Amino acid sequence: MHRATPSYVLVYRSLDHKGFRTICDIAQRRELSPRYRLFVPGSGFGEDVRAFAGATIALQERRHTADYDPTDQFRTAHAKLVIEIARTALRHWDAAPRPERHALLMLSLFQPR
Repeated sequence: MHRATPSYVLVYRSLDHKGFRTICDIAQRRELSPRYRLFVPGSGFGEDVRAFAGATIALQERRHTADYDPTDQFRTAHAKLVIEIARTALRHWDAAPRPERHALLMLSLFQPR
């Protein structure tokens, strides 16, 4: 999907950050509950998806601090660390098997009932 299309914008703006955080918390678990196991290939998410999920949570926590804590000060070293966390997350995402990436994205958009 091309970034300049209305469909891309629709998907991009539809992701709920709180829901994505919840799915990332779940994805880090070695054992998934039956509610989620049906939708994930194999017995659960592999190491790359778990690492991506952990890094995503760390980045989200740093963003919240930057947005909501006016007393926190940020230095160049902090920015470089966050950039490296993001790059590492993307490397793990790229290394993860496609079916696992698909499952994480689907669970991010649609909650099993």
